[in-house]
Amino acid sequence: PSIVHQTSHLSPSIVHQTSHLSPSIVHQTSSAPVHNMFAEHTLGLADYLYRKASNIKVGFLDGKVKCKINGTMQWLCAHSQNEQENIVKFCIRQAQRVKLVSKQHELNISILQHQRLKDKIQKKENSLRRKIEKKLQCVAEKEVELTNEFPDISECKRNVILSVLSNVSVINDLYFEQLWYVDHHNVLYNGHIICVKQSKKSQV
Repeated sequence: PSIVHQTSHLSPSIVHQTSHLSPSIVHQTSSAPVHNMFAEHTLGLADYLYRKASNIKVGFLDGKVKCKINGTMQWLCAHSQNEQENIVKFCIRQAQRVKLVSKQHELNISILQHQRLKDKIQKKENSLRRKIEKKLQCVAEKEVELTNEFPDISECKRNVILSVLSNVSVINDLYFEQLWYVDHHNVLYNGHIICVKQSKKSQV
């Protein structure tokens, strides 16, 4: 049974392209290593450096790993003193440019993520407000019981909503508080309703 099971898994490879490799595929894969020791060595070194300093920057970690794996220091020592100085100065200038580009790239990503999060929260709040408005319209226009639409509403909020539905002008000159999510923080805003006008299309 195990042989049959393995054959069923291998059958797609046996009957398709991998069973008869073309010369071009053989040429493309001829330089591939027969083991993954090099990849494991690279990942192991990166993991060691990250565990040694967890606050390390990605660019610095990338440079340390490449320097060790590629034998950069041995290559540099093979040059003369003057050449070494020129190479180091050139690398410093290039690193500064890359750092500025990387910093701007990270800033753009942060701005984009913040905008997407803001849009997502705003969309969720708009949807919630539309649902509440629809329920209040049912209460005002169809005379549905408020507790049916809002079963978890407190007695205090229920009295306020019913008083507003009966006479919307009661909220004139009213102060209120609203909690908004801004810049990854909850911000409490204080509002003041100066005057309210009733819509002609709706009783709410």
